[in-house]
Amino acid sequence: MAHFNNSRVSMPHSNIYNTINHNHMYNPLERQSRRGVPGSGEESGREATKTRKEMLDDVLQKLPSINYLQSHEEASRKVIGEGGKWFLQHEKFKNWMNGRLTAFLGLGDPGVGKTCLVSLVISHIQELKGATRGAYLYVSHQKAEVQTPTNIVSTLLRQLLSTHSSLPDSAVGLYEQLNLDQGPQLKVLVTTLISMCTDPGFRTYIVLDALDECKPSHQPELIQILEQLLTAQVQLFATSRPVSEDFSSLFDSASCTKYFIRATTSDISDFLKQKLKSKKALGSFVDEKFKEEVIKTIRSKSEGIFLIAAMQVDHIISLTNKAEMKEALLNFPADLETNFSMTLTRIKAQSPKQSNLAFKVMELLVTVIEPLTTNGLCYALGTELKSERFNSDKLTSCSMIVECCCGLVTIQGDEESSDADIDFFHLSVLEYMEKQFEANIPSFEKQLALTCLTYLTIDNLCKDGMIISWLDAVTSGDAASFYKYAAKYWGIHAAKNIDHDIMELIKLLISKRGHVTKWGQVDYAEKYENTQVQMLYDSKKHHGQVKQL
Repeated sequence: MAHFNNSRVSMPHSNIYNTINHNHMYNPLERQSRRGVPGSGEESGREATKTRKEMLDDVLQKLPSINYLQSHEEASRKVIGEGGKWFLQHEKFKNWMNGRLTAFLGLGDPGVGKTCLVSLVISHIQELKGATRGAYLYVSHQKAEVQTPTNIVSTLLRQLLSTHSSLPDSAVGLYEQLNLDQGPQLKVLVTTLISMCTDPGFRTYIVLDALDECKPSHQPELIQILEQLLTAQVQLFATSRPVSEDFSSLFDSASCTKYFIRATTSDISDFLKQKLKSKKALGSFVDEKFKEEVIKTIRSKSEGIFLIAAMQVDHIISLTNKAEMKEALLNFPADLETNFSMTLTRIKAQSPKQSNLAFKVMELLVTVIEPLTTNGLCYALGTELKSERFNSDKLTSCSMIVECCCGLVTIQGDEESSDADIDFFHLSVLEYMEKQFEANIPSFEKQLALTCLTYLTIDNLCKDGMIISWLDAVTSGDAASFYKYAAKYWGIHAAKNIDHDIMELIKLLISKRGHVTKWGQVDYAEKYENTQVQMLYDSKKHHGQVKQL
């Protein structure tokens, strides 16, 4: 079997994870040493007696790693039946797998299923026998802040190192650098990664999904890293939307290939069949012949784009009789933007309360800096501005939120988990909503700043007729998730639109010493230094400092 680090480890939500995995697979090609680092001169004490196994454990403890396992599991769950497996038999892909081509770039429009294909490629590599191994990462706009070039390379490297039972010679320089009590240096990480990828004892594959979703400020450095990997003839598989010539031009050499990804008619049909099958209520008035008509029409309109097919079949499922469905099939648009507009029209056609809820959700998702958990979103929506008591009866359900948003919003991962993220169905949905709401973004920022500050100043939670201390409620449990977001980001949202209302809530927060201490504890754990708490105390007298913060 190909070596991938797939051991399940307990990791904090949405963060950089420094966790060690002890299930290292034994590698007979690796040598073990009872001495310290070779070539480091006089070793003494504990360092001189460290085994290569202990040295490897030290490196793994100090290397940051982004949660790649969860992303792969989520992507794999979206694959339906045999969908996409035709790609594994494509001549260009097989040439990349056997080494005739060193790099493969899959280009595709939004929603064609690139991420699902990547999950199939990763699973295919995992099933290989012999001296093969791989490392992968799903780049995501949702995790853009933590997916820095350093963390991306560190995550790939950590996966490769975790397949070893002891520290390989190629990682000795990294061990020495990390032992200087410094963070991992990108240059050393890249050098080590290339050395491990070009080890003649292994065929090593690197897989990166959605290069275009890397934060724009990080892209120049990531492009330089990819150039180095390609120059070193590393087996690299990547996907991207065809929006960045900088990424695409990297794959112009004779040893690289590009392939334009599109879902096949069979893939779209299987997807639509599953969606129609999941709506049992259709059985009472929709026969199999009409279902085939629905599938044929949507398949033709979607032109190989799952995202369009998903919006159209969701629209069909929402209708109440066959006549309405026939009319909708005649009028379905073929382009992505018009389909988004059609879905917004459906949202507006709901009851006023449902439509209002959907737009509140979308306004929040457009504005937040990092994804909210399902609990976080529900508590944010349930917060009454400037109220010092939280009424749990104001909470709505995630299933209601998803239903009101008509497929534009989805729960990422386990739908039963309160820690699962909830976000737009696809990056292209976010981009469309940003355009639609562009003029209103400043008011959304102010609203979210007020929501965060209110959340930090609440005194009590009213739940099932009982009054509970808010500071106890946000320490753990359902209320804690949005508290972490509010503590971390209220200042960023407030700084964009400071006015009288925001200043009044800041003053209220400052006046509550226990709340300030709690905010400082949570915020320090998330981002800041302890001195920020003292700055907030001092700002009672110096409100200019609060504005600056």
